[in-house]
Amino acid sequence: GGRPTLMDLMAGRIREVRVHVRQRRIPADLQRGDYENDTAFRARFQQWVNMLWLEKDALIVRMLADTAA
Repeated sequence: GGRPTLMDLMAGRIREVRVHVRQRRIPADLQRGDYENDTAFRARFQQWVNMLWLEKDALIVRMLADTAA
């Protein structure tokens, strides 16, 4: 039981691994900026990254629901 480990994977005890790959473009306004010294730029950048994490979390929920069905 529990979460599978790297050793489980290496030993062939994991039946399926699902990977979703998506290439993303970094928005033009986030390609140039001073993350360390420009608080407004940092906030915009963090907001974009946080949106990516939320989308990733939603994708995992959908993938797990598909697996359970």
